[in-house]
Amino acid sequence: MQIAKFLKENQMHYKIYENVFDQTRIDTIVEYYDNRFADTHLTNGMYKIEDPWNLAIVQENIKPVLSSYFNTDLENIGDNIYKHNDPYFPHCDTSVDYPCFNVLIPLKVHNDLEQKFCIFDQYINDFTSGATWMGKWYAAASEFEHNKKRRFPFKDSIVENKTDVDIDEEMFTRCLEARGRDRLLFKNLSGIAVNFTPGSLIIFDSKHIHCTGRMDCDWKMGLSLRFKGEFDKEVK
Repeated sequence: MQIAKFLKENQMHYKIYENVFDQTRIDTIVEYYDNRFADTHLTNGMYKIEDPWNLAIVQENIKPVLSSYFNTDLENIGDNIYKHNDPYFPHCDTSVDYPCFNVLIPLKVHNDLEQKFCIFDQYINDFTSGATWMGKWYAAASEFEHNKKRRFPFKDSIVENKTDVDIDEEMFTRCLEARGRDRLLFKNLSGIAVNFTPGSLIIFDSKHIHCTGRMDCDWKMGLSLRFKGEFDKEVK
């Protein structure tokens, strides 16, 4: 079930497609990752294989399917195949290469438990770097190479379209609450929680704040890609 009633406005900064990738294609990527786990790069609690778009296995199994949803000849500017066991903080992936859009392919959720991915109505107006809002963990977190760490979205001048109320209580308790992520971190935010279901496809404008939903599973895996281009014009 998608949780969509929390939208501030009817903004189309994301598109969700279900049952896009068959299990064989998903299993092929998962097996590739598992066989090379020793070569993963650990950043901010995520074990990553960087620049997957250049891998032959992604070109053969993922690119032909994605070509039905956008022009896959657009310049790829990241990202990774990842696995993690803690929900990530709200962040944006923009950079000097904006406009760009994120392509997220859920690969596997431990024990097949329900998992959410949250995309917010709020977005940033400064594209000189990415941004990750750490809240009370700001001082304890190390500096980020790409997504510059920041404190709270509701206090941040680069965040646009903020509400004037706290995060919806149901969205917070069902989809966002986690160790190190309290209500204050999501104050003045609104958005949608979509199903993180293996085989589905989630595409959204990179300037919008997004984050992992609360994790009741032990871990999950995904394939994240980012392409240069305007979401509104490029995504079918």
